[in-house]
Amino acid sequence: MHGAPRRILWAIAPILALSVALASPASAAPTVSHVTLQSRQIYTSSGVTLHAGDSVTIHAAGRIRFGGGKIRNMTPQGIPWGPKCDAIARNEPRHNPWPKKGVSCWSLIARIGTGTPFEIGPAKTFRAAESGVLLLGLNDNFVDDNTGQWNATIAVTSATAPTTPATSTAAKKSSSGLVIVIVAIVVVALLALLLWRRRNAKRRRAESPPPGGADPVLADASVALLAESGSEAPAAAVAVLTAPPETDSIDVNIFEVEFSNGLTLRVGYNHFPEGTELQWRVSQNRVTAATGSFVAKGGGSTNHLETVPLGVKLEGRQTMPDGADVQFDWSINGVPFRYSVRRDPNC
Repeated sequence: MHGAPRRILWAIAPILALSVALASPASAAPTVSHVTLQSRQIYTSSGVTLHAGDSVTIHAAGRIRFGGGKIRNMTPQGIPWGPKCDAIARNEPRHNPWPKKGVSCWSLIARIGTGTPFEIGPAKTFRAAESGVLLLGLNDNFVDDNTGQWNATIAVTSATAPTTPATSTAAKKSSSGLVIVIVAIVVVALLALLLWRRRNAKRRRAESPPPGGADPVLADASVALLAESGSEAPAAAVAVLTAPPETDSIDVNIFEVEFSNGLTLRVGYNHFPEGTELQWRVSQNRVTAATGSFVAKGGGSTNHLETVPLGVKLEGRQTMPDGADVQFDWSINGVPFRYSVRRDPNC
Protein backbone atom coordinates (compact mmCIF):
# COMPACT_ATOMS: atom_id res chain seq x y z
CA MET A 1 0.00 0.00 0.00
CA HIS A 2 1.59 3.28 -1.11
CA GLY A 3 0.99 7.01 -1.39
CA ALA A 4 -2.52 8.32 -0.86
CA PRO A 5 -4.14 5.35 0.93
CA ARG A 6 -1.30 5.04 3.42
CA ARG A 7 -1.50 8.73 4.30
CA ILE A 8 -5.29 8.50 4.63
CA LEU A 9 -5.09 5.53 7.00
CA TRP A 10 -2.43 7.26 9.12
CA ALA A 11 -4.62 10.39 9.22
CA ILE A 12 -7.84 8.71 10.30
CA ALA A 13 -6.24 6.30 12.83
CA PRO A 14 -6.03 8.88 15.68
CA ILE A 15 -9.51 10.15 14.76
CA LEU A 16 -10.97 6.66 15.11
CA ALA A 17 -9.14 6.18 18.42
CA LEU A 18 -10.60 9.46 19.71
CA SER A 19 -14.09 8.39 18.61
CA VAL A 20 -13.78 5.14 20.57
CA ALA A 21 -12.54 7.03 23.63
CA LEU A 22 -15.49 9.43 23.49
CA ALA A 23 -18.02 6.65 22.99
CA SER A 24 -16.67 4.35 25.73
CA PRO A 25 -17.91 4.95 29.25
CA ALA A 26 -15.23 5.21 31.92
CA SER A 27 -15.21 2.29 34.33
CA ALA A 28 -14.68 2.89 38.03
CA ALA A 29 -11.35 1.63 39.37
CA PRO A 30 -11.51 -0.46 42.56
CA THR A 31 -10.14 0.92 45.85
CA VAL A 32 -7.60 -1.46 47.37
CA SER A 33 -6.82 -1.76 51.10
CA HIS A 34 -4.57 -4.05 53.14
CA VAL A 35 -5.36 -5.34 56.64
CA THR A 36 -3.41 -7.43 59.16
CA LEU A 37 -5.75 -9.45 61.40
CA GLN A 38 -4.96 -9.58 65.09
CA SER A 39 -4.89 -13.22 66.21
CA ARG A 40 -6.10 -12.57 69.80
CA GLN A 41 -9.33 -10.77 69.00
CA ILE A 42 -12.36 -11.97 67.10
CA TYR A 43 -12.77 -8.97 64.78
CA THR A 44 -10.32 -6.48 63.27
CA SER A 45 -11.65 -3.35 61.62
CA SER A 46 -10.56 -3.02 57.99
CA GLY A 47 -11.14 0.72 58.02
CA VAL A 48 -13.20 0.28 54.82
CA THR A 49 -16.73 1.68 54.79
CA LEU A 50 -19.01 -0.17 52.40
CA HIS A 51 -22.25 0.97 50.81
CA ALA A 52 -25.05 -1.37 49.83
CA GLY A 53 -24.39 -2.69 46.33
CA ASP A 54 -20.60 -2.26 46.42
CA SER A 55 -18.63 -5.13 44.86
CA VAL A 56 -16.02 -6.49 47.27
CA THR A 57 -13.18 -8.95 46.62
CA ILE A 58 -11.07 -10.24 49.51
CA HIS A 59 -7.90 -12.34 49.29
CA ALA A 60 -6.24 -13.55 52.48
CA ALA A 61 -3.12 -15.53 53.40
CA GLY A 62 -0.89 -16.24 56.38
CA ARG A 63 -0.74 -18.67 59.32
CA ILE A 64 -2.25 -18.56 62.83
CA ARG A 65 -1.64 -21.08 65.60
CA PHE A 66 -4.95 -21.81 67.27
CA GLY A 67 -3.65 -24.73 69.36
CA GLY A 68 -1.97 -28.09 68.86
CA GLY A 69 -2.37 -30.80 66.25
CA LYS A 70 -4.17 -29.84 63.06
CA ILE A 71 -4.89 -26.29 64.21
CA ARG A 72 -1.38 -25.23 65.06
CA ASN A 73 -0.64 -23.73 61.63
CA MET A 74 -3.94 -22.68 60.03
CA THR A 75 -4.55 -20.70 56.85
CA PRO A 76 -7.73 -18.59 56.38
CA GLN A 77 -9.42 -21.65 54.86
CA GLY A 78 -9.87 -23.33 58.25
CA ILE A 79 -11.37 -26.81 58.73
CA PRO A 80 -14.88 -27.71 57.49
CA TRP A 81 -17.49 -27.60 60.25
CA GLY A 82 -18.03 -31.03 61.74
CA PRO A 83 -18.40 -33.09 64.94
CA LYS A 84 -15.17 -31.70 66.39
CA CYS A 85 -16.46 -28.14 66.22
CA ASP A 86 -19.78 -29.23 67.77
CA ALA A 87 -17.94 -31.08 70.53
CA ILE A 88 -15.87 -28.03 71.40
CA ALA A 89 -19.00 -25.92 71.57
CA ARG A 90 -20.75 -28.45 73.87
CA ASN A 91 -17.92 -29.65 76.11
CA GLU A 92 -16.01 -26.46 76.76
CA PRO A 93 -18.54 -23.94 78.04
CA ARG A 94 -15.75 -21.77 79.41
CA HIS A 95 -14.98 -20.80 75.87
CA ASN A 96 -16.91 -18.17 73.95
CA PRO A 97 -19.47 -19.30 71.36
CA TRP A 98 -18.32 -19.73 67.78
CA PRO A 99 -18.75 -16.37 66.01
CA LYS A 100 -20.34 -18.18 63.05
CA LYS A 101 -21.62 -21.71 63.57
CA GLY A 102 -22.00 -23.97 60.57
CA VAL A 103 -19.10 -22.56 58.51
CA SER A 104 -15.47 -23.73 58.61
CA CYS A 105 -13.87 -23.62 62.07
CA TRP A 106 -10.82 -21.37 62.45
CA SER A 107 -11.51 -19.75 59.07
CA LEU A 108 -11.62 -16.10 57.98
CA ILE A 109 -15.07 -14.54 58.41
CA ALA A 110 -16.45 -11.03 57.98
CA ARG A 111 -19.38 -8.85 58.85
CA ILE A 112 -20.57 -5.38 57.85
CA GLY A 113 -21.16 -3.17 60.86
CA THR A 114 -23.28 -5.14 63.35
CA GLY A 115 -24.68 -7.40 60.65
CA THR A 116 -24.65 -11.19 60.47
CA PRO A 117 -21.18 -12.76 60.04
CA PHE A 118 -20.42 -14.69 56.86
CA GLU A 119 -17.54 -16.86 55.69
CA ILE A 120 -14.70 -15.51 53.53
CA GLY A 121 -11.99 -18.20 53.64
CA PRO A 122 -8.87 -17.62 51.50
CA ALA A 123 -10.78 -15.60 48.84
CA LYS A 124 -14.29 -14.40 48.09
CA THR A 125 -16.12 -11.87 45.94
CA PHE A 126 -19.50 -10.60 47.08
CA ARG A 127 -21.85 -7.63 46.83
CA ALA A 128 -22.48 -5.69 50.05
CA ALA A 129 -26.05 -6.23 51.25
CA GLU A 130 -25.91 -3.28 53.65
CA SER A 131 -23.83 -0.23 54.50
CA GLY A 132 -21.25 -0.06 57.26
CA VAL A 133 -17.63 -0.67 58.23
CA LEU A 134 -16.20 -3.98 57.03
CA LEU A 135 -14.85 -6.14 59.87
CA LEU A 136 -12.67 -9.19 59.30
CA GLY A 137 -12.59 -11.88 61.93
CA LEU A 138 -11.54 -15.33 63.14
CA ASN A 139 -14.13 -18.06 63.47
CA ASP A 140 -12.56 -19.18 66.76
CA ASN A 141 -14.22 -19.68 70.14
CA PHE A 142 -11.05 -19.10 72.21
CA VAL A 143 -8.49 -16.53 71.07
CA ASP A 144 -6.34 -16.08 74.20
CA ASP A 145 -3.73 -18.67 73.13
CA ASN A 146 -3.49 -17.66 69.46
CA THR A 147 -0.25 -16.56 67.77
CA GLY A 148 0.58 -15.51 64.20
CA GLN A 149 -1.40 -13.41 61.77
CA TRP A 150 -3.41 -13.34 58.57
CA ASN A 151 -3.02 -10.61 55.95
CA ALA A 152 -5.94 -9.60 53.76
CA THR A 153 -6.25 -7.49 50.61
CA ILE A 154 -9.62 -5.82 50.02
CA ALA A 155 -10.68 -4.42 46.62
CA VAL A 156 -13.92 -2.41 46.55
CA THR A 157 -15.69 -1.21 43.41
CA SER A 158 -18.28 1.39 44.34
CA ALA A 159 -21.85 0.95 43.18
CA THR A 160 -22.50 4.69 43.59
CA ALA A 161 -22.77 6.47 40.23
CA PRO A 162 -20.50 9.53 39.86
CA THR A 163 -22.23 12.87 40.35
CA THR A 164 -23.00 14.66 37.08
CA PRO A 165 -21.49 18.18 37.09
CA ALA A 166 -23.65 21.21 36.32
CA THR A 167 -21.88 21.72 33.01
CA SER A 168 -22.74 18.20 31.80
CA THR A 169 -25.42 19.42 29.34
CA ALA A 170 -23.02 21.77 27.60
CA ALA A 171 -20.33 19.11 27.60
CA LYS A 172 -22.71 16.61 26.00
CA LYS A 173 -23.63 19.10 23.29
CA SER A 174 -19.96 19.84 22.65
CA SER A 175 -19.14 16.11 22.51
CA SER A 176 -22.02 15.47 20.12
CA GLY A 177 -20.78 18.19 17.79
CA LEU A 178 -17.26 16.78 17.92
CA VAL A 179 -18.51 13.28 17.11
CA ILE A 180 -20.40 14.62 14.08
CA VAL A 181 -17.24 16.35 12.81
CA ILE A 182 -15.21 13.18 13.35
CA VAL A 183 -17.75 11.06 11.48
CA ALA A 184 -17.71 13.53 8.58
CA ILE A 185 -13.91 13.42 8.39
CA VAL A 186 -13.87 9.64 8.44
CA VAL A 187 -16.51 9.47 5.69
CA VAL A 188 -14.54 11.88 3.48
CA ALA A 189 -11.34 9.91 4.07
CA LEU A 190 -13.01 6.61 3.19
CA LEU A 191 -14.53 8.12 0.04
CA ALA A 192 -11.10 9.34 -1.00
CA LEU A 193 -9.68 5.88 -0.37
CA LEU A 194 -12.49 4.30 -2.44
CA LEU A 195 -11.89 6.68 -5.38
CA TRP A 196 -8.16 5.97 -5.28
CA ARG A 197 -8.78 2.22 -5.19
CA ARG A 198 -11.16 2.33 -8.17
CA ARG A 199 -8.72 4.46 -10.17
CA ASN A 200 -5.91 1.99 -9.65
CA ALA A 201 -7.89 -1.27 -9.63
CA LYS A 202 -7.31 -1.96 -13.34
CA ARG A 203 -3.55 -1.30 -13.06
CA ARG A 204 -3.24 -3.54 -9.96
CA ARG A 205 -5.16 -6.37 -11.61
CA ALA A 206 -2.88 -6.18 -14.64
CA GLU A 207 0.29 -6.24 -12.55
CA SER A 208 -0.67 -8.84 -9.94
CA PRO A 209 -4.21 -10.26 -9.89
CA PRO A 210 -5.21 -10.77 -6.26
CA PRO A 211 -6.07 -14.45 -5.67
CA GLY A 212 -9.65 -15.09 -4.55
CA GLY A 213 -10.65 -11.48 -5.26
CA ALA A 214 -9.05 -10.13 -2.06
CA ASP A 215 -8.42 -6.40 -2.04
CA PRO A 216 -4.70 -5.59 -1.40
CA VAL A 217 -5.30 -2.25 0.31
CA LEU A 218 -7.90 -3.51 2.77
CA ALA A 219 -6.06 -6.81 3.35
CA ASP A 220 -2.80 -5.00 4.21
CA ALA A 221 -4.61 -2.80 6.72
CA SER A 222 -6.57 -5.67 8.27
CA VAL A 223 -3.57 -7.94 8.83
CA ALA A 224 -1.56 -5.15 10.46
CA LEU A 225 -4.40 -4.38 12.87
CA LEU A 226 -5.09 -8.06 13.65
CA ALA A 227 -1.42 -8.83 14.25
CA GLU A 228 -0.99 -5.95 16.71
CA SER A 229 -4.30 -6.24 18.58
CA GLY A 230 -4.66 -10.04 18.63
CA SER A 231 -8.35 -9.72 17.73
CA GLU A 232 -10.13 -12.68 16.19
CA ALA A 233 -12.02 -12.96 12.90
CA PRO A 234 -14.51 -15.62 11.71
CA ALA A 235 -12.80 -18.95 11.04
CA ALA A 236 -14.03 -18.99 7.44
CA ALA A 237 -12.35 -15.65 6.63
CA VAL A 238 -8.89 -15.86 5.00
CA ALA A 239 -6.92 -12.62 4.65
CA VAL A 240 -4.83 -12.77 1.45
CA LEU A 241 -2.04 -10.22 1.07
CA THR A 242 -0.75 -9.53 -2.45
CA ALA A 243 1.96 -7.28 -3.85
CA PRO A 244 2.75 -6.29 -7.46
CA PRO A 245 6.11 -7.46 -8.92
CA GLU A 246 9.24 -5.51 -8.02
CA THR A 247 7.50 -3.36 -5.40
CA ASP A 248 7.93 -3.03 -1.64
CA SER A 249 5.34 -2.37 1.06
CA ILE A 250 6.14 -1.21 4.60
CA ASP A 251 2.53 -1.35 5.80
CA VAL A 252 2.27 -5.13 6.16
CA ASN A 253 4.00 -7.53 8.53
CA ILE A 254 6.59 -8.47 5.88
CA PHE A 255 8.41 -5.40 4.55
CA GLU A 256 11.45 -6.93 2.81
CA VAL A 257 11.87 -10.02 0.60
CA GLU A 258 15.15 -10.43 -1.35
CA PHE A 259 17.24 -13.24 -2.86
CA SER A 260 21.02 -13.48 -2.75
CA ASN A 261 22.79 -15.33 -5.60
CA GLY A 262 19.66 -17.42 -6.02
CA LEU A 263 20.71 -19.44 -2.97
CA THR A 264 19.31 -17.67 0.10
CA LEU A 265 16.13 -15.80 0.97
CA ARG A 266 16.22 -12.69 3.18
CA VAL A 267 12.97 -11.71 4.93
CA GLY A 268 12.35 -8.51 6.92
CA TYR A 269 9.29 -8.42 9.18
CA ASN A 270 7.65 -6.78 12.21
CA HIS A 271 4.37 -6.73 14.17
CA PHE A 272 4.16 -10.53 14.47
CA PRO A 273 3.10 -12.05 17.82
CA GLU A 274 5.98 -13.88 19.48
CA GLY A 275 6.29 -17.48 18.25
CA THR A 276 4.25 -17.11 15.04
CA GLU A 277 5.34 -19.76 12.51
CA LEU A 278 5.72 -18.55 8.90
CA GLN A 279 5.61 -21.11 6.09
CA TRP A 280 7.35 -19.93 2.89
CA ARG A 281 7.36 -21.31 -0.66
CA VAL A 282 9.49 -20.20 -3.64
CA SER A 283 8.32 -21.08 -7.15
CA GLN A 284 9.41 -20.30 -10.71
CA ASN A 285 7.04 -20.52 -13.63
CA ARG A 286 4.44 -21.90 -11.16
CA VAL A 287 6.69 -24.82 -10.22
CA THR A 288 7.76 -25.09 -6.56
CA ALA A 289 11.52 -24.73 -6.20
CA ALA A 290 11.94 -24.62 -2.39
CA THR A 291 9.86 -24.57 0.79
CA GLY A 292 10.55 -24.02 4.47
CA SER A 293 9.48 -22.20 7.62
CA PHE A 294 10.79 -20.05 10.45
CA VAL A 295 9.41 -18.75 13.75
CA ALA A 296 8.91 -14.98 14.05
CA LYS A 297 10.15 -12.90 16.95
CA GLY A 298 7.80 -10.47 18.68
CA GLY A 299 8.46 -6.85 19.55
CA GLY A 300 5.71 -4.87 17.82
CA SER A 301 7.25 -2.32 15.46
CA THR A 302 10.79 -3.66 15.97
CA ASN A 303 12.21 -4.77 12.62
CA HIS A 304 13.61 -8.31 12.38
CA LEU A 305 15.60 -9.94 9.55
CA GLU A 306 15.64 -13.65 8.80
CA THR A 307 18.00 -15.28 6.25
CA VAL A 308 17.09 -18.82 5.19
CA PRO A 309 18.96 -21.13 2.76
CA LEU A 310 16.88 -22.39 -0.15
CA GLY A 311 18.76 -25.68 -0.55
CA VAL A 312 18.70 -25.18 -4.35
CA LYS A 313 19.92 -22.57 -6.82
CA LEU A 314 17.19 -20.63 -8.61
CA GLU A 315 17.17 -19.97 -12.35
CA GLY A 316 18.18 -16.44 -13.37
CA ARG A 317 16.20 -13.92 -15.40
CA GLN A 318 17.72 -15.15 -18.65
CA THR A 319 16.12 -18.56 -18.16
CA MET A 320 13.11 -17.42 -16.12
CA PRO A 321 12.13 -13.88 -17.25
CA ASP A 322 9.38 -13.70 -14.63
CA GLY A 323 11.85 -14.19 -11.79
CA ALA A 324 10.68 -16.07 -8.69
CA ASP A 325 7.46 -15.91 -6.71
CA VAL A 326 7.58 -16.08 -2.90
CA GLN A 327 4.50 -16.97 -0.85
CA PHE A 328 4.22 -16.71 2.95
CA ASP A 329 1.45 -18.34 5.02
CA TRP A 330 0.84 -17.88 8.76
CA SER A 331 -1.97 -17.89 11.31
CA ILE A 332 -2.87 -15.44 14.12
CA ASN A 333 -5.49 -16.51 16.66
CA GLY A 334 -6.62 -19.24 14.27
CA VAL A 335 -7.07 -16.80 11.34
CA PRO A 336 -4.92 -17.73 8.29
CA PHE A 337 -3.01 -15.04 6.34
CA ARG A 338 -1.06 -15.08 3.10
CA TYR A 339 1.42 -12.68 1.52
CA SER A 340 2.97 -13.15 -1.94
CA VAL A 341 5.54 -11.17 -3.90
CA ARG A 342 7.69 -11.57 -7.04
CA ARG A 343 11.42 -10.95 -6.88
CA ASP A 344 14.57 -11.18 -9.01
CA PRO A 345 16.63 -14.26 -8.00
CA ASN A 346 19.78 -12.09 -8.34
CA CYS A 347 21.79 -14.82 -9.98
